[in-house]
Amino acid sequence: HIKVEAVPYHNRLKDLIFTTLIDADHAVHPNSLDPQVPTLGNSGSSTITGLDLMFNYQTLLFNWPTQISGSQSFIKGEIDLPAQGETFDRLRDSPKHMTKFSVSFKTSETWSWGIDYMYSGRWLSARVVTQQQSEQPNALVDSYHRVDLYSHHQINDWVSLQLKIENATDRSYGGIGAYPGFVGDLLYNPQPRRSIFVNSTFHF
Repeated sequence: HIKVEAVPYHNRLKDLIFTTLIDADHAVHPNSLDPQVPTLGNSGSSTITGLDLMFNYQTLLFNWPTQISGSQSFIKGEIDLPAQGETFDRLRDSPKHMTKFSVSFKTSETWSWGIDYMYSGRWLSARVVTQQQSEQPNALVDSYHRVDLYSHHQINDWVSLQLKIENATDRSYGGIGAYPGFVGDLLYNPQPRRSIFVNSTFHF
């Protein structure tokens, strides 16, 4: 059994709350050497066009009930910042491409296993507020791959055990809102490295 979906979309968002530049008030920013400083505010609007492709496939693999699913997202857009006279042809905090793939299978009545894979393309840092900044080497947050592993064991009718290993390959990557420094090192919102979770569920 296979199910396939395609979801195109086009949106325009107004009154965005993003980082923007204002004239520096030396009473508030006495140590600022720049004529303008970043702050949060109504910084304009954005146009977003995208396509999400999704599939779900159920089958028997080695006589194990198996589910395979995945998705691919394509995002394109621009941000208009009228207060600064700037327009970016790339969205902040939104990768142009994102891929997800998942396989889960049940090897017995009491054991099931799974693997999740995700790839995120590069995206423009939320701290970019001018076209000149968007052209700097550190304007883009690096792409990344992530693999999660998990298993579920039904011990009896009232106790089950779950094990999950997130970021199994121990990748270093940034989440939404992240921004790199001048040498590319991640300065904000680094995501957890390899993490192991064990959970028990009791049914009464």
